[in-house]
Amino acid sequence: AEKAEKAEKAEKAEKAEKAEKQKILDEFCKVCRYHRKYAIKKLNQSPDIDKMKRRSRCGRKSKYKTEGILEFIRRLWISTNQICSKRMVAIIPLWLSKYKPEQSILAESDKEKLLRISSIAIISLYLKVPQKCLNVS
Repeated sequence: AEKAEKAEKAEKAEKAEKAEKQKILDEFCKVCRYHRKYAIKKLNQSPDIDKMKRRSRCGRKSKYKTEGILEFIRRLWISTNQICSKRMVAIIPLWLSKYKPEQSILAESDKEKLLRISSIAIISLYLKVPQKCLNVS
């Protein structure tokens, strides 16, 4: 409702005289319950600025967030009775050597990534795994 009101008022305000602009601004402030200066700022900014505020997350993209790696980490964590990530890093090479290729959901690039993964990366991966996925199956 506020967006529609803002768009309508902004169009009227562009074409209006100064006295009429003041009335439009007063009405907009009453309807949206904005302070006058904030309302002026809102009416003057273009709609593209609202889209720019919804930008993507900052920082490096996760290289370990593939379906195969997430599933492998989840299975390993449950199979090893939910050990800590530092111990899991030490166990990963042992488990990868015993992992049968026909059962594997891992791509070759995923295996290389798992051999280089840090304990902090593992924590960030399985902290983001939903609790319903952690049920032993």
